[in-house]
Amino acid sequence: MKTKILIHLFLIAFLFFLFPTARAEIGANLSVSFDELTGHEADTQFVFAVIRPAEDTNQSATRENRELANTLLSQAHNWSLDQIRDRYTHHPAEKFEAMRRAGVKLSSHSAFIVVYRRGDYTKPVGTLWTAYPDAAGRIDLERSLNWTFPRKETRDGSYPVFQSEPDGSIIVRDASRRQGGVVELKRLVMNPQAPRGLMPAMLLRGESYDHLNTQPLAIGMNPDDADVSVYPGEYALRCDRKLIPIYQRFGFRLAHPEPLNGDYVMSLDRSTYVQFAAKWLEKANESGWRIRFDSDTEAQSKTLAAEVQRFVRHEKSKPSWCEGAFR
Repeated sequence: MKTKILIHLFLIAFLFFLFPTARAEIGANLSVSFDELTGHEADTQFVFAVIRPAEDTNQSATRENRELANTLLSQAHNWSLDQIRDRYTHHPAEKFEAMRRAGVKLSSHSAFIVVYRRGDYTKPVGTLWTAYPDAAGRIDLERSLNWTFPRKETRDGSYPVFQSEPDGSIIVRDASRRQGGVVELKRLVMNPQAPRGLMPAMLLRGESYDHLNTQPLAIGMNPDDADVSVYPGEYALRCDRKLIPIYQRFGFRLAHPEPLNGDYVMSLDRSTYVQFAAKWLEKANESGWRIRFDSDTEAQSKTLAAEVQRFVRHEKSKPSWCEGAFR
């Protein structure tokens, strides 16, 4: 029972303290793509949405797609904060309202993953924000804490990646890449009733198809290195003290021994992340999950986008239950 509680906390408690000046601008040049996930039961289907800056995709987003991306991002932002607020009642309510007002801004290469039950897009069942550093190589928690994350020295070497095969299966391949940058993980929040398999599905689909964790990034080095691609060597997060033992069970370590502005910073190196993700993939497949992604994703994405768009329009057209109640 205790183990189940710890795992549950891990699922809902990834970093939720955001950089105070970040915000989601309506009309921002965002895009959203979709795919379908099948659970361990034939009738358990989910839709996986990836919201990201349009310039990070291979095609320009239509105005309708941009509007849909903004709508879903706003919805996921509010839903994830509500989920966190319900579990962190010891924090003042104003803290969450300040986060709500701050919103979410997706910088270059960053992406916000949202999972819905197929056919019901009123609220998500899971979210994850993969936040890449800015042009100066700094992640949000560094700016908000006025502190420098202790990065490992960059190096060339074996770099394991998850890759989608033509048949939709996912395998681990070793590449030779320069690595050493850091990416911040935020908003990994799961509905308590959601199947456990959604977490590996989000992580693995995001990496194997959308390359969310394996894009080159800025690391703030000297101009001579400007054209050299450096890949994430670590993942960082910010958490409450009570979560430290939980994250340590999943391979995270303290990046600083003392709290910074009331919170602790933890890190996970790339090789450990891949080891744990591979185990999640194996367990998910054993449980009957279809952690496979079809090669014709673009066509499927357009079909699902049309379905979600129709649902969103229908929900917006519904009159409020209290409309006219006080007239």
